[in-house]
Amino acid sequence: MNFVALVVLILSLLWIVLFLDKRSRFILLCFLSLNFLFNSLYALNRGEIRSIVRDLVKDASSDPAKQHWSDSEINQYINLAQQEIVSLTWCQQNYYDLTISSHYRVYTITDTVFTITRVTVGSKAILETSFAELDRESSYWDVSPSSSTPTKYYIYQSSGTNLKIGFYPPPEKNYNVRIYYIENATDMDDDSDIPFRGIKKLYPYHYLICLWTASQLSAMDENKVMASFYYKLYLDRIVDMQKTINYKPNYFPTISGERE
Repeated sequence: MNFVALVVLILSLLWIVLFLDKRSRFILLCFLSLNFLFNSLYALNRGEIRSIVRDLVKDASSDPAKQHWSDSEINQYINLAQQEIVSLTWCQQNYYDLTISSHYRVYTITDTVFTITRVTVGSKAILETSFAELDRESSYWDVSPSSSTPTKYYIYQSSGTNLKIGFYPPPEKNYNVRIYYIENATDMDDDSDIPFRGIKKLYPYHYLICLWTASQLSAMDENKVMASFYYKLYLDRIVDMQKTINYKPNYFPTISGERE
């Protein structure tokens, strides 16, 4: 907490004590406590994660000559941990905009995309399809001329490293497309880097990286007990993370149907 925030908190507490009745004091104190909690969420950077990992695997010497694991080795496993967590939980979401042109039906997707969740053409959502479904509709769909606004898109892996996205029917003019997607994790290169693109919602889950990394290093040290212990903690927290980040407390889907 910075100095200004601390001063505001002290003055707020004095005001509560001097001027409010008991019920109002209780309500405001609860509010201030929750506000302090959510604004005090602490992010771990790569250097801090590595330090915690060293503590967990009992390799905390400050003398590199006495360390069993080098910084670069631990950093490698830290990035592997981040990649696994992102791929399992789909915790990093993003979007980017693309302009599609007349006569061009296929485009290369940016390499930050893990999987696509939604596509809009001119602000209208379109459905995903597949080669098999398009083949059933027409044997010549992939050579058909530009005709109208695309109503479907399809994804495939080309001979290159990036995914491709295609549109059907091919656009007859230029359109603005927005692609919503789950991100790939980006490796942390510096000790000041924060996991999960620095997303504040994910601060509470930085410790999972410590647990996964400690479990792998313990396993390689043939410490099966600690490897199993840390991995069990990691798996339990992954389940909690998946439930929490996908929980929508204000979402009530409409139930519709006809009476018999």
